Amino acid sequence: MFYSLFFSTLPLFGLLFVGFISGKFDLLNQSDSKVFLKLVGLVIVPALGIKIIGNFRYEFINWNLYFYYL
Repeated sequence: MFYSLFFSTLPLFGLLFVGFISGKFDLLNQSDSKVFLKLVGLVIVPALGIKIIGNFRYEFINWNLYFYYL
């Protein structure tokens, strides 16, 4: 289960790393950064979230634990 969760969230962390490096070394100016922020926030992160939820295997979930929380 750890490997499937790790490999499904790896593109998201890769995207964060690329954004951090481009900000650290001033590869983009402020107007370019705003465009990429809108692209990432409105398109890429929701798509990755749908991909992660779609690939998750629900047989590993302990449903009793969730009912106890409620």
